[in-house]
Amino acid sequence: MKDLMLKSLAIIMIVLTSYSLPAVYDADSSSCFLGSRDLYLLAVAQDYNGRYTGVATKAYVSMMPGNGVIYLSVEPMAQIDMQASLNVGLLIASYVSKINVSNYDFLVRIVSDTPIIGGPSASGFLTATIASLLLNQSIRNDTVMTGMIMPDGLIGPVGGIPQKLQAAYSIGAKYMLIPAGQRYSTDLNTGKQVDVVAEGERLGIKVVEVASIYDALRSLGIKISEPEKTQPYIDPDINNKILRWAENLNLTYQSIKNIVEGYRINPQIRSVVNYYIATAQNLSERAFRSFSEGDYYSAASDYYSAVIYLDTARWIIEIYVNMTRYNDLYNMITFQFNNTMNSYRSLVDALRREGSIDLSKMIVLNEIAYRVYEAETTLNMIPRPPIQYLTIDDIYNAVYTLWRINSSMTWMDLYNYVKPSGVVIPIDHIKRSSNLLISYVQTLYTYLSSLGVSISGVSNINRLINEARMAYMSQDYIGSSALSIYLTALVSSYLHEMFTTNITQTLNNIRKISLEYLGDLKSRGYDISIPSLYIFRGESISNTDPMSSIFYYELAIADTLWLSLFTSSKPVKYTTQPSTSPILNTTSEISIMTSSTTETIKTEQILSATISLSEIIILVMIPAVIILIVIIIRSWKKH
Repeated sequence: MKDLMLKSLAIIMIVLTSYSLPAVYDADSSSCFLGSRDLYLLAVAQDYNGRYTGVATKAYVSMMPGNGVIYLSVEPMAQIDMQASLNVGLLIASYVSKINVSNYDFLVRIVSDTPIIGGPSASGFLTATIASLLLNQSIRNDTVMTGMIMPDGLIGPVGGIPQKLQAAYSIGAKYMLIPAGQRYSTDLNTGKQVDVVAEGERLGIKVVEVASIYDALRSLGIKISEPEKTQPYIDPDINNKILRWAENLNLTYQSIKNIVEGYRINPQIRSVVNYYIATAQNLSERAFRSFSEGDYYSAASDYYSAVIYLDTARWIIEIYVNMTRYNDLYNMITFQFNNTMNSYRSLVDALRREGSIDLSKMIVLNEIAYRVYEAETTLNMIPRPPIQYLTIDDIYNAVYTLWRINSSMTWMDLYNYVKPSGVVIPIDHIKRSSNLLISYVQTLYTYLSSLGVSISGVSNINRLINEARMAYMSQDYIGSSALSIYLTALVSSYLHEMFTTNITQTLNNIRKISLEYLGDLKSRGYDISIPSLYIFRGESISNTDPMSSIFYYELAIADTLWLSLFTSSKPVKYTTQPSTSPILNTTSEISIMTSSTTETIKTEQILSATISLSEIIILVMIPAVIILIVIIIRSWKKH
């Protein structure tokens, strides 16, 4: 009898101990997930005869408490761009939901009969799905989507849409979302253009074009509103400062012009020199027009470029006559660079000792930092004397470096001039964000590289990424984040250059979203002067140079997007609600990684409640256990 009582007591203690342990992830249960979705991704497979067919691939997306990591499982395998595109999508989902994802992990499991799954074409739908989990809203189960998520939140073009439409039909979908501008898409088997909207009507599917992640979310049944657009605005004091920049650059241009006009140009270099002179002249004339219209930043930018081109012509002439003049140019560059870098590092070191920086100051310091580090990158690319041979590109790069250093010093002057915002950001906060930014831009670069991009200038991206890493290692977290923000815009513009099928429509969409992001930043009470400069610049050249215009809009987007993410943190509150979305009429398997419902279960105790489920059980059981122990002991004594 005593043995039985001892066993009973042991069992009670085991039960009590087991309930005192915190909840952990159980691979055979989905009870630790905060939410799950299962959906179909559209892909294209190629058979042994070389014929393309559309396939519907099953995907399961789940969210749990964590550290902002997204885990991917693809059966049988994934292309390199799958993980990269998911990382991009996670940050975009965080922005549109206004929820900090650093407290959550995501599991994405994709099961397919095809041997390879392409990442980008599915990334738009996966981004929308992650956003739906963050927002705790169901997505329509009768809707499928194709389109890749772009770093600016637009839905980028993809291939094989006619084949994917057939895949949508095979699973009974009623709606199919495609990237804006791709109504007429190429059939991969015939090479002919197909009106997929008309073809969808024939199959009983409504094909809807979506331009941005906001369009996609609304079409998927998510209640979400885009930020209110606002017009760019520059603080009058900053605008007056930039006016002086433009005036000084014009004076510099005229001074160099007088020097060049006094030179006799050797016939062997006349054509190349005339090219640089003519380009400078055109830029100067455009700068004059912008200045007359009150767009001083565009004027300063064009005068700056005009100075670089005209000064290149000057140095070509002088170096051709006397090669040792390159030594003089190189020594001047290194002297000015060392002074500028020392000034910059002194400023960064002082801020690190203080432990914080004002937000308005940080925005300007970002502009200084990426210019300084870009100058360092180009300085390392140009030949170091003594040299016997130079190319025209070597001379241009040297002159560009010289004036990039000058630009850095100009922005340093603005740093001392700009008024504090009163919003103070700890350097440790910048450190954490800087690490995220470096990972983000590396993701974009991997994304770009995996797509086989062969655009000139892409090779320089990796060098700048390395500069960002080195800045981080030297504890210059502002510099590393500034470089990463700049690179985000650069890679985004390259992606658009590669995939855009309708440049006018793409430009309009990017401009629209840049104004919306600007409005979001303004609504938070922050100064919008710096991103506004880039929007004005983008508008000034949209007709003559649309791809460069896209780059400037992307700079504005990168600034506003990261500042908004940087300063936002909103807790998630979940409720368990029955799904009211239409159900897709197909049979789907139950995955061990997803729950049988699309909503959250056991969420409050995991996320925000002060007492967890295990703690509640302990509080209830302790009195009962004590009473039971007393009864056992008394019974023991009687026997």
